[in-house]
Formats: sequence, C-alpha cells, structure tokens
Amino acid sequence: MKFSLVLALASAMAMPVLSSASTLTWNFLNDVPGNSSGVAVTSPHSFTDTQGDSTTIVASVVFGPANAKLYEKKGGGDENGLGIYGLDDNEIDTRSEVKLDLNSLLALNPASIAVSLGSVQSGEGGFIQYGNTFYGFGVYDESSHVLNLSTLSKNGGFINVFATGGNVLIGSITATPGAQAPEPANLALAGAGLIALGCIARRKFAQQKQ
Repeated sequence: MKFSLVLALASAMAMPVLSSASTLTWNFLNDVPGNSSGVAVTSPHSFTDTQGDSTTIVASVVFGPANAKLYEKKGGGDENGLGIYGLDDNEIDTRSEVKLDLNSLLALNPASIAVSLGSVQSGEGGFIQYGNTFYGFGVYDESSHVLNLSTLSKNGGFINVFATGGNVLIGSITATPGAQAPEPANLALAGAGLIALGCIARRKFAQQKQ
C-alpha cells in the first residue's frame, strides 16, 4: 500500500463523522387521531419526533390540577402543540407548568435545539426556564428561542415552560444535527492505517541506513 494512500485513509477515518440525519422536529401530536382536535394523555408521557426517529422527549406536568393530564392539541396554525387537559383551552396557564426532559436530544450532540410556543395571543406570554436562565415569549420577545446547550447540560437537561399571561402551548422543538464522535469501526480502521504508516516509515528509515 502506497504511503499517500495510507495517509489519506488514516486522515479520513480520524476525522469526526457528521450526522447524516436530517433536522428532527417534535410537534407533540403523536397520539392525535386524524380527524380529532386533540387528545389527553397521562403525565409523564414520551413523544417521538415527526421523522420517526427513536429519540424521545419526556413531558410531565409539574404544577397544575391534581392528577393533571397533558393535552395534545390540534387546532390548526399556531393552535397546535402541548398543553394541560382541563385548563382553559386545554393550554398551559399562569398557575401551571410543564417540564420537558431533553437529555436524549443532548446525547445526539446537536448543533442547536430550538423551542417555540404556540397559541400566543395579544396580551399573552410565556417563559421557559432551565437552571437560572429564563427566556420570555409572546409579549416579551419572539416566539422561538435557541437554547444555550452548555447551560442546559449543566442544569440536568430539563426545561420548564409556563405562561406569564393568558395561556400558551409548547408548539414544537427542533434539533439540528451536529458533529458525531467516530464510530468504533472507523477508529479501528484509522488505527490500522496509522500502524501501516509506522511500518512504512520504519522500513524506509532502515533502507536509508543501509
């Protein structure tokens, strides 16, 4: 095997492998029948992304009515998303809060995770909280926010969503793929290439001494 070929092989195998997966989106409508405007599900509940990937987000009601259920609302437009069953419009109000576990997303090593709220009418607003970080939506700011992944990771991979006026929905979460660690097979191949390089260099050095 020529030196240049081995070098190219080893270099290629040692580089991080970019994820081939497309951007993943969770709209929290996994269980809604085709002609239904929504469905109540128990808390906590796992949601898969719309692309059919195995990555899940676990949602739970942390403040709200006793034995509260989550509500997957399909009202069209920005009236789609995750709320709390039995509250006004089956949405998250100022007396309630929903927690999302995003650890499975962090394990994908994403480039970014964005959260959007739905059903934010005039005079309504909401906040997401992770650790000591708060971000306002609706009357306070734009309707979508890109999470600080370092802060999210340091605070357990959880975010909490609550309304600061009126009621809102968790509209969607989008994860953009990032660089992945090399596969074990790639690492083994890279190692073999480096060993071959070492053998060639040693042989060449020995020939020069003769």
